[in-house]
Amino acid sequence: MRLNKFLRWAQGAAIGFLLSVPGQGQTDGQALWSFSTLSTAATGGIVSSPAVGADGTIYFGLEIGANSNPSGRILAINPDGSPKWSVDTTDWVDATPLIGSDGTVYVGSWNGIMYALDGQTGDIKWTVETGAFIVASAAQGPDGTIYFGAGDFLLHAVDPTTGAEKWTYPVEDWIFGSPAVDPSGNIYFGSHDDRLYVVDSDGELVWSVLTGGDIVNGAALMADSTVVFGSRDKYVYAINVDGSLRWTYETGDSIEAAPSIGPDGSVMIGSTDGFLYRLSAAGELIWRVNLGAPVYSTPAWREDGSVVVGASDFSLHALDSSGTEIWKYEMGDWVDASPVVTGDGRIYITSFDKKLHALSSTSGADLGAEWGGFQRGERRSAWQIRGVGSQGAGRLKNLSVRTQALSGSATLIAGMVLGGTGSRELLMRGVGPTLADFGVNGALSDPRVTLIKDDIGIVGSNDDWGDAINVSAITTAATTVGAFALPAGSADAVILDTLGAGARTLQVTGASGTTGVALVELYDVQGDAGAELINISARSQVGTGTDILIAGFVLDGPTTLLIRGVGPTLTDYGVTGVLADPVVQIFRGTELLAQGNDSSIASDATNISDWAQSLSAFALPSGSKDAVLLVTLPAGVYSALIKGQDGGTGVALAEVYLLPE
Repeated sequence: MRLNKFLRWAQGAAIGFLLSVPGQGQTDGQALWSFSTLSTAATGGIVSSPAVGADGTIYFGLEIGANSNPSGRILAINPDGSPKWSVDTTDWVDATPLIGSDGTVYVGSWNGIMYALDGQTGDIKWTVETGAFIVASAAQGPDGTIYFGAGDFLLHAVDPTTGAEKWTYPVEDWIFGSPAVDPSGNIYFGSHDDRLYVVDSDGELVWSVLTGGDIVNGAALMADSTVVFGSRDKYVYAINVDGSLRWTYETGDSIEAAPSIGPDGSVMIGSTDGFLYRLSAAGELIWRVNLGAPVYSTPAWREDGSVVVGASDFSLHALDSSGTEIWKYEMGDWVDASPVVTGDGRIYITSFDKKLHALSSTSGADLGAEWGGFQRGERRSAWQIRGVGSQGAGRLKNLSVRTQALSGSATLIAGMVLGGTGSRELLMRGVGPTLADFGVNGALSDPRVTLIKDDIGIVGSNDDWGDAINVSAITTAATTVGAFALPAGSADAVILDTLGAGARTLQVTGASGTTGVALVELYDVQGDAGAELINISARSQVGTGTDILIAGFVLDGPTTLLIRGVGPTLTDYGVTGVLADPVVQIFRGTELLAQGNDSSIASDATNISDWAQSLSAFALPSGSKDAVLLVTLPAGVYSALIKGQDGGTGVALAEVYLLPE
């Protein structure tokens, strides 16, 4: 991969963990500022929920004027409450903006137009005219496609760059509900025709289910691919991935809110009966709380187990994990919108009082929640990457880990398993002194790499790469895979070898017993089509700040992976000083895609255990604090971060397993 980009991002991401301290020195639920969109005398209000971009900008839509003479506005507000830009429309904007992976803002209006706006300037990139109102928020699929429903009885799929229509899927009534996308790229959406539909990424029907009422809001997807949604027939529905009914739960009145799903698979959903319900992943009532007024808002989960949710009593409510109210923040009108909680301790909520409100939060967003709020996260992308997809199997092409190369149990070790038939040529590098060219301090001055095959022992080693007998081939291979060049005569270490099936480890140590920061890289250069990397891993000391374990990997096509951050279970293998409670995070650039902590409580815990056994991964004890994610990702460059919960440190193992096609 292009390591200069990876290294600089890795440093920035690690520093970000130091700076992002939720609500430090502030009171939970304290008002920080509010932004007034219109004068108190003006007619209008806000139904649109806020979305938050990577730089902290808050985006939302506005209703201006009465129904007889409407207009609207799309607004971008800086984190300090100052205006950034606004775009006027010819009708209300009730849809919640979607922030694309490149920062583009997608939002529809009652005028029937879907807008794609530059997130920094508000400049219009393109528009799509449907000829009917758009109330539903959009979703973005793994290939970037934008999906949204409209009053023309169609689900639209458009190109994110040009707005060109790819296809439409017809239903029998309006589409108010916002779509959601599963790991296979299938799109879930409801309609006023009482059905929830699932169509694939080509616009073909997979299945649909009929309820007893309109479906007017979005669905949520568990990590085990169960879809959960509410209907105006008073019921919460949970449907299996094959379209069969898993369970239903009856509330006291129609359901017009979308659900959210916690880290244990439990479902939180409000009803117009005034209650907020928490249901187990099996559909059993855990608790319900009367908020005193209809609930149209979707709860947002926080890391301490609490949630925040709006209601028609003009208030934002904070409830702890047992449903007990912690605090209530009162606004000037009813709250249809869904709050967003940021990782750095902000809560943003809009109200029909025409204001965007910013509150402090002593707990950040629960990044490990399976569907942590409306349309899943801060950017409202509504794409669930957790779970097993059916898009095909790409290849693992590269592993890159930058961390401390120490000694003993903290020795930097990269593992690899080649499966299939035939062989592959692998480029294996231990980079130390050249890291200084990328601004890395404390680099390992003279690394040595040692290749070990489990059933044989040492099968290769190198100290200074320029002394290798195949130095010319090493240079050619590095160019082929796009690896940055190593200076002639540098003390970095490299092995280039053609390997058959089996497990191997690459150790990176100081040639003279020294320690320091090192980068270990594994590249799949070329070879037989029947052979491939099916597992890559790295074991190292995990610190804090810039010393967390960051493993970058490259996929050349859609791929389902089992990704583990193992700490406490390493003691069973004689490793001392382990990381007691690891957290694993998956990033694409600076975008956090998923986080896993205690995998044994997740809705897909059984799937994770079964796949680990199938892949011959060593077993993790039931209830262990090791972190695991089962994810499906499109082609691209990713990073897996291993850090300690609450700043813990110790030795951890990062593992990436390729699931078979």
